Amino acid sequence: MRALSRCKSLVSLFLRSCMCDADCSDLVKIRTLEELDMSDSRLQVDVCAFLCLPHLRVLHGPKECSCAHSVPAEVSCTQLQTFSAHHCYSLLTVELLKMVKLEEVSFSHCGLKTRDVVDLAGLQRLRILSIWGAAIDDSALLALGKCAFLEKLSLYSTGNLTDVSPLADVLTLEELNLSFCSSIEKGAGDLGRLPHLRVLNLKHTRVTDSCVVGLGTSRSLVKLDLSWCTNITDITPVLGIATLEELNVLCCGEASSEKYDFSRLQSLRGLSLIKKFFEHEEHVSVFPSGLTKLNLYCADTSNITLSFIKKMQTLVELELIGGKP
Repeated sequence: MRALSRCKSLVSLFLRSCMCDADCSDLVKIRTLEELDMSDSRLQVDVCAFLCLPHLRVLHGPKECSCAHSVPAEVSCTQLQTFSAHHCYSLLTVELLKMVKLEEVSFSHCGLKTRDVVDLAGLQRLRILSIWGAAIDDSALLALGKCAFLEKLSLYSTGNLTDVSPLADVLTLEELNLSFCSSIEKGAGDLGRLPHLRVLNLKHTRVTDSCVVGLGTSRSLVKLDLSWCTNITDITPVLGIATLEELNVLCCGEASSEKYDFSRLQSLRGLSLIKKFFEHEEHVSVFPSGLTKLNLYCADTSNITLSFIKKMQTLVELELIGGKP
């Protein structure tokens, strides 16, 4: 690393998936760097130290920031557009507001609080925000709801969120991941009116049937995950989303035993469901003709015969999981 630090004109440096635990602190001496990628590596590095590099546009930290660190006194990284950090517990998000070109931000296990997310929502060009395992509450969503250009948002496993209705004001939103936000109960149905929302993941949340009714009005959803939403009892409204290509309703609560007619979803290509949605081979007619991927979770898969598979002529991938072969 010391040899690399002597480079006087290096612009891009890629150290992805590097398994050595070398000390990279000397790399901060390369003042010409525009792109530094250490993602999925075990390198020992103070990722915030690189925020003093004046030309840096892209910065991806390693798997873990193992050094004790803080934002440098001189934050001159005004060109930064993309920044990701992991296990970086001393990160001062308010300092990032000085980086007026910042568009993509990803933080996992950085101990972020509500105030930190409110700060990040103040980034005027923010398009992509991914936060994993933060302790934030609904007031953070009020701030995010005012982001004018946000396209992709992931709040995976943030346990204190309950009402996501403010996100329905982000008209630019295309992808939203709220999976494992186990306290969310309200507001998800309002997301159905977002004009550009294509991907929505509500896995392991507390959303109810009223949410499903709201989502059923969507004219843009392509991929929807409602798996392990145990408070949902009826998925009928989502069968009216004509744009839907992938649907996961695995373990959707105490759903009724009626035969859902998935053939209404003519664009559907991928489907995951459980036994209560499939009991007999003749139910093949309830599947859309263009289905290419089918995951069936059944206590007894004996009803699924070769003739059934032959009828599903477009299938490319079939997964059968059950307690009885």
